[in-house]
Amino acid sequence: DGTGRIYEDIFADSRLLLMPPAACALLIVFYRNHNFIAQGILHINEWGTYTNSDSLKAAMKNASSDQERQNTLRAIQAQDDEIFHRSRLVNCGFFMKVILGDYVGAILGLARDGSNWRLDPL
Repeated sequence: DGTGRIYEDIFADSRLLLMPPAACALLIVFYRNHNFIAQGILHINEWGTYTNSDSLKAAMKNASSDQERQNTLRAIQAQDDEIFHRSRLVNCGFFMKVILGDYVGAILGLARDGSNWRLDPL
């Protein structure tokens, strides 16, 4: 659909059901965060490179030949891939910040000691 979003609140790996419930909850949180980031990227449209999904669907309906449909479909797929991968990169950076700031900080005992030092490479 050209929005770069992923299906909400689903995961396909049955091994996740054997993990603690918090792992599945975190997976859902990061899925939703990915979709929020993708929606923001499409909404901001910094250089005007993305087309609204409604106009892409209208262009698909109004295509008169198979060649036009193929070109419109390729444009939708390219936009979807680009927004998806940009959102993935931002989400990976957010995940890294959470792991390095909170998880590693908890392992080192920074919260217990009352220290405000954080490992923040970003």
